[in-house]
Amino acid sequence: MVTVAMMAVAFGAFAGKAATSQPLGNLDVRDVTLAVDGSGMALVSYTRRDGQRRNVLAWDAINARQRSAEAAQVRFRLDYSGGWGSRRRAIWKTFRNGCQPYDGPPLPFLVAACKAPDGTYWALQS
Repeated sequence: MVTVAMMAVAFGAFAGKAATSQPLGNLDVRDVTLAVDGSGMALVSYTRRDGQRRNVLAWDAINARQRSAEAAQVRFRLDYSGGWGSRRRAIWKTFRNGCQPYDGPPLPFLVAACKAPDGTYWALQS
């Protein structure tokens, strides 16, 4: 099992771009997968300790800032229902994964990573 504290990080091509990260709130998970579509939405799926499968959508963490005590960080919008809460349908069932192999720099505690169709990098870290 993987204990996942920080689950999602999206960042641009590293040249002057800031990264945003946000815990998804579930610890001690397994079977973690990452999918990203062409519109800037990610689908993070995992199985909780109690055996329940979760499909979490993440989007809207654009123009993140460097970590600072003065400025609030941009946060992902999260839908833990797989689409029912934000789109009134099960997005996770028909999600079109456009992930390409990750070719960015090494990341600590990497669980899964990919390059999205728009050139951004997405990663799940424990």
